[in-house]
Amino acid sequence: MANKNRNIRKAVKLFQEARARRSPDFFRKAGLGPHVYVFRNLETGQVTYSQTIGINPQNLTKQFTRPDWQNRKPSDRIDVWRCMAVAELPDHAKAIEAFDGLLELRKLRDVIDKKQAMEWRVKNSDGNIWFSGNYRPTYTQEAVADLVSLSEGLGYNMKIYWEDAWRRGDETHWNKDLVQHDLIPTSAPRERYSVLRELSEKAFNDWKQKLDVKAKASEISAQEPTPVSQ
Repeated sequence: MANKNRNIRKAVKLFQEARARRSPDFFRKAGLGPHVYVFRNLETGQVTYSQTIGINPQNLTKQFTRPDWQNRKPSDRIDVWRCMAVAELPDHAKAIEAFDGLLELRKLRDVIDKKQAMEWRVKNSDGNIWFSGNYRPTYTQEAVADLVSLSEGLGYNMKIYWEDAWRRGDETHWNKDLVQHDLIPTSAPRERYSVLRELSEKAFNDWKQKLDVKAKASEISAQEPTPVSQ
């Protein structure tokens, strides 16, 4: 019984730590910008989403819940992943909401409406997802479509940095009133993560500056005398 209670307490603690780790406060204290990262696999075309810079094995396990021969759980080797896009949200709470939204869209396609999703995909003569070698471009295309759906569904202003301009697809699919586009600064392969860290730092400083301006405006407003009614 004692061991069972100890295991329960341990499980509860781990759950609480996991929730705290994903909280807006965690990212703010870490000095991270309100970003969602979209990584593409150079070998397979598969996509994974991350709230931090880099590939997390736990994210891969969580996001590839129904692997099959056309969509195997990919390797967590850093050298086979490239950042395809960085979505910048107005604040950290909205960034978490965006990340969760992308996971739900992934689940909808891979689990809930898997049959419907397969009907929409480009196929080869065998009726399988079109591929060249081990590479299936449909996954990156679906990630872009999910970003479009996410921006419309949330209705938040966001800025998306792209690996290449053509990655975002046709401009007519995007709501220009909600989404701005820019490019991830080019860099040498060894400096790619440094560039992402710089973008994160800039986004954090911009968010903090806006927060400070808002706080100062509220302070000034509170100090203004209340008009005396006649």
